[in-house]
Amino acid sequence: MSEPYIRARNLAKRYRSGEAPLVVFEGLDLDVERGEMLALVGESGAGKSTLLHLLGGLDSPSEGTIHYGEREISGLAEADRADFRNREIGFVWQIHYLLPEFTALENVMMPLLIRGVAHSAAAAESVARLDEVGLHARASHRAGELSGGEQQRVVVARALVARPSVLLADEPTGNLDFRTGQMIFDLLAGLHRSHRLTSVLVTHNQAFARRCDRIVTLDKGGLIPESVTRPQPEAGSVYLEGQRGFANPMFERYTEQARRVIFFARYEASQFGSPYIETEHLLLGLLREDKALANRFLRSHAAVESIRKQIEGHTAPREEVSTSVDLPLSHECMRVLAYGAEEAERLNHKHIGTEHLLLGLLREEKCFAAEILYECGLRLTTIREELQRIVPDSITRPHPEAGSGYL
Repeated sequence: MSEPYIRARNLAKRYRSGEAPLVVFEGLDLDVERGEMLALVGESGAGKSTLLHLLGGLDSPSEGTIHYGEREISGLAEADRADFRNREIGFVWQIHYLLPEFTALENVMMPLLIRGVAHSAAAAESVARLDEVGLHARASHRAGELSGGEQQRVVVARALVARPSVLLADEPTGNLDFRTGQMIFDLLAGLHRSHRLTSVLVTHNQAFARRCDRIVTLDKGGLIPESVTRPQPEAGSVYLEGQRGFANPMFERYTEQARRVIFFARYEASQFGSPYIETEHLLLGLLREDKALANRFLRSHAAVESIRKQIEGHTAPREEVSTSVDLPLSHECMRVLAYGAEEAERLNHKHIGTEHLLLGLLREEKCFAAEILYECGLRLTTIREELQRIVPDSITRPHPEAGSGYL
């Protein structure tokens, strides 16, 4: 069995309070596996935030040790601990702590500027992270000009701009309404996968906690483990959120952009309250990945908003978004992904990209997404021919490695 990535042993935290010390907890042991998403729950005042501060190197334990891999951080000098935090850990707090006199972009840039990264490089990386959380158009707005949900998305972008290996979040949805909190948690869950993070989330929201890989309860100074039982897929369904990576080996061949499309499709399905990821959600996912090759074909034939309006007009409105832990692919969508894999093979492309997913949608001719695409003037053979012209055979696309995106 592999060694846990985060290991806390015999942790204690005490504060001076008059003559007798105030004991928050003593003798705590905690292991967090690499790639795990762990929920830390418990009553108010139990010490959850204190434990998170210790794990993040923001405070020192009264006793005990904390290891990240082979590195023990609890004994580091403050300057070394600060450098470790800056490079390895991203933080998301309940209160956004954005600097009000700076723009969203400038707030996201701060961790990189503190590290000494050149302004131009910091700006480019920060724009990419804002784009990832859907705030590209709000980059020049100051914190006070943003909604609560937008402010929290800036915080998420800032937490990830330095490409950390660990994300620590303390009640990240605590100040938000239900719908916005759901969106932020969906975003965190997707980024946890796409950035291959190891995440520890403090939350009072039991529904969100159950969506994590594991729950640990801090109670009366001790940790009580609780496993999460995830719903099993129905026969024929493919779920996208396994506890470790993909349920289908086909996804291992997906490019980073194609994987993000699948995540976006899941998000779209949840917003429409659908129990399944349908082909129209996959089409909306392709439109969201605006720098991908498939998007070039789509935008050359139709406006994004016109396609969205068609889908909204076709879909019966629902009062609430879906809160399902895992949304399965519909049978039509499963065929589209299989067709996409076939198209990659036909074109002799090593990896499956967004353009192959677009071809897959066109091959599923009777689905709603294909109807929209054909109405817009897109044709299967035309796109195939164009791809053969602009994309070399046996193309080797960048495959996700440690630290890059996967779902």
